[in-house]
Amino acid sequence: MSNNALYMIVTVIFMVGLAVIGILISRGIKDTEDWMVASKSLGKLPMAGTYFATIISATSIMSYMGYYYLNGWSGWWNAAGTLLTSFLACMFFARRMRQSECNTLPELIEKRYSGKYSIVMSLLIVVSCTALLGAQVTGATIILQTFSNWSTLTCCVILLAVFVVFTCIGGMKAVAWTDTICSFVIIIGIWLIAIQFLLKVGGFTAMNEGIAALNPEFVKGFSVKIPPITALSWVVTWGICNFGAPQFVARFMSAESPEVASKSQGITGIGLLLFYVPLAITGLCGMLIHPGIEKQDMVFTTLVFSEVNPIIGAIMLASVVAAIISTADSLLLLIATTFAHDFYSKVKSNVSDKEELFVSRVSTIVFGIGAVALTFVMSDTIQIIQAKAVTLMGAAMAVPIMVGVAWKRANKISAMIAAAAGFVTALVWYGLGQPAGIMAAEEEHSAIIIQFGNGQMNNHAHLEEMVPIIKELAARVHVPVALNFDHGADFYAITNCINAGFTNVMFDGSSLPYEENVKRTAIISALAHGMGCSVEGELGHVGQAADADDANVDLYTNPDQALDFVNRTHVDALAVAIGTAHGAYPKGKVPKLDFERLKLLKETLKMPLVLHGGSGSGEENLRKAVACGINKINVCTDAFEAGKVATLKALEENPNLDYMHMCMAAEAGIKQFVKDYMKVIGSSGRFIYGEAVSKSHE
Repeated sequence: MSNNALYMIVTVIFMVGLAVIGILISRGIKDTEDWMVASKSLGKLPMAGTYFATIISATSIMSYMGYYYLNGWSGWWNAAGTLLTSFLACMFFARRMRQSECNTLPELIEKRYSGKYSIVMSLLIVVSCTALLGAQVTGATIILQTFSNWSTLTCCVILLAVFVVFTCIGGMKAVAWTDTICSFVIIIGIWLIAIQFLLKVGGFTAMNEGIAALNPEFVKGFSVKIPPITALSWVVTWGICNFGAPQFVARFMSAESPEVASKSQGITGIGLLLFYVPLAITGLCGMLIHPGIEKQDMVFTTLVFSEVNPIIGAIMLASVVAAIISTADSLLLLIATTFAHDFYSKVKSNVSDKEELFVSRVSTIVFGIGAVALTFVMSDTIQIIQAKAVTLMGAAMAVPIMVGVAWKRANKISAMIAAAAGFVTALVWYGLGQPAGIMAAEEEHSAIIIQFGNGQMNNHAHLEEMVPIIKELAARVHVPVALNFDHGADFYAITNCINAGFTNVMFDGSSLPYEENVKRTAIISALAHGMGCSVEGELGHVGQAADADDANVDLYTNPDQALDFVNRTHVDALAVAIGTAHGAYPKGKVPKLDFERLKLLKETLKMPLVLHGGSGSGEENLRKAVACGINKINVCTDAFEAGKVATLKALEENPNLDYMHMCMAAEAGIKQFVKDYMKVIGSSGRFIYGEAVSKSHE
């Protein structure tokens, strides 16, 4: 039996088991309160289990492992925000929220502040969380397809049968207990891997000695890349924002007493430690087991699906699916509860308990199917909107909730001010940023893609500094601006870009064996799509101009293989090899491009295609490439050359030029190059006052 078959058998058995257990637990639901908040009867174990499972997502498992791999023990701050939330909830907020005797977050807001405010909040929760649920289902579908030949429809039907059915029937009680089971699966799965890896490297002491030998920074509490002030800001932000997430607040309302609500958070904190510690150990051992992973690439998939026992790997895959399902069922219950209790019952007067329960269950099915439907139409635009909506929702709700339960004198005005402050803070946190090309795009009425490579971010323009700047500049113009991470191979770097708000990431697995490229690209797609980010893949080899390897037809993209690749990975765009190469060509050389192959690729794939190595390809080639189906062209080398030429010219005219004016000269040169380039490829004049203008290419 192949490993993939084993993975799928274990995963399916696990999901079917969850559905059966959820249905069995759900028997005896009597009224709406029983369905919404389990009649406020949940003990410490299911309370802690459902809270833990709702916090932990697939991204928590997959990206954090890579984070420890890259940063050593200084990655501890990743856990600190969620641990802070549990501590604060345990000490104060959980008890207060349960004492309110409310059933939902909007109900709590209405009780403390205003009915109108609660209705607005209800609609915000329903809309944003439905989109987020769609992203979760999309991610789960892609992960299932990575290890199977199932269609999207088949995966969606299975997922519906698992979490929609038991959520509809059993409400909070079924969700809480299945989440608890998922929590145990997640913790057991990661501990099994951690123990196996510890044994492989010779124990905990040997692990620490080994990583210290690799880099002394790895055993420090803070590294050069993560100074204390950065760690503290992220810890506080993540810790506080969890209180604005209504799916977490709903758990406090379901406890059998304020004391249980408080004490369960202590257990949650223990569970989080039991999760983060083995996750860190696995990532740290990975440094020693795979010190030569190219660019520290794809830590999770490399370590888990290549190094561990297949049975343990199957359990770990089930853990990832469990993390997705436990988040999805919490969102679905929240959506249905909010719609029925906080919107429908407010809009329609004199709603009986029986009617509200019926509407709640019907809403579960409707919104569940709606979320699944989003899987078939999910675009990067929808995903970006949902990701930002959920972020802004949490930020706007967190402060009013905390102030409302902590300060008796808080009123409607203070709530509105607090919500506005949280909203504005989120906008600042979410974004600001992009370079000279943005103004060129504005002047030429053209869309533009700003992109960074891993080397640029590590050595010149660090992520934490550049993303806010780029987003601020993008917000000032009236044309579409995208932010792309180019040629990503490092799993941590990719997920860091996704979390930072990049609109697109490129995973470059073109140097890998085909099946490995498919598997890794599909996983990146699942993670990125779940966070509102689109993905570019690469198939075929775009070489280096200096090596004269641009004319090897054997390395060009095969259309039939490309179709299989796209169908299995669900990438949003594909970088194709048709004869270009990266870097500067020898003087006088213009590459010969395979336009017939390009036409066939476009006809076969019917999706956006990307041309890497556009620099030095010549205006005629670029125009024809666009006419044959290219939608994005990379021209980094030519842009840098334009900046260099402009700087040298300025220095020739004035040898005493200072550094600032040299930078300004380079910026002006690049800006003019970008404007000229937009005219060559035909993107100029396509966006007038933010509206797309149709243009045809000859």
